Amino acid sequence: MINPDARVQATALRETVSHLLGSVLFVLVGVQLTAAVEALAVTHLLQAAVGATAMSAAVIGSRFLWFCTVPHVVRFSDRRPA
Repeated sequence: MINPDARVQATALRETVSHLLGSVLFVLVGVQLTAAVEALAVTHLLQAAVGATAMSAAVIGSRFLWFCTVPHVVRFSDRRPA
């Protein structure tokens, strides 16, 4: 459907846009992080650190679970002959 040159250009554009969006989001989070940390009291800082650690563990755990289970589910549900 799409010729190879257009596919290569589309892939390059998608990767560039993805990289730029990730960079912009990283900068925006960095700009807001200082204000968010300064607004926290010392007691709330510990609670925020625990919450951030728990959220990071949940994200890492869900990604690990996704990457370990989805290939097996796809392979199991594939009905094509080997």
